[in-house]
Amino acid sequence: MGKKVQAFIGIVLAVGGFLLLVGGIINMTDPNNPNIVQDVVTMPFPLGFLVGGIALYRRSQKNQQKERRVSLERGIISLARQQGGLITPTEVVLHLGVSIEEAQALLDGLCHRGLAQILVNPEGSLMYRIEGLLSPVEKATATNPENLS
Repeated sequence: MGKKVQAFIGIVLAVGGFLLLVGGIINMTDPNNPNIVQDVVTMPFPLGFLVGGIALYRRSQKNQQKERRVSLERGIISLARQQGGLITPTEVVLHLGVSIEEAQALLDGLCHRGLAQILVNPEGSLMYRIEGLLSPVEKATATNPENLS
């Protein structure tokens, strides 16, 4: 199911559950209602729609955020490959259209996962080396780890 469809269904379920819940509460408070017990017994159903709809919507939002982060990380790695494996937060901002805070957070996230390394140049500027970006020469000279001894 598409993320937008999932979000839409979640909203519809939550709103519908909320309206049914409010209607049930109003109906139960009616002094002329002879079916109060029946109304109380059926209250979990609209509550289930409300809670389920909210959960479905939140899951779709988390999936969209994850997909965005993965897409931005791909963009960072691609940009770093074009620049010999080194990249700055400012370059990420310029090429990917994110804020400096988000660029820094994405690069720091790559570092925490062991995919990048923080470097500082003599002027004190931060840059990141993206791990695993090898030149054709480095790839051609790779050997079996057993032969390194």
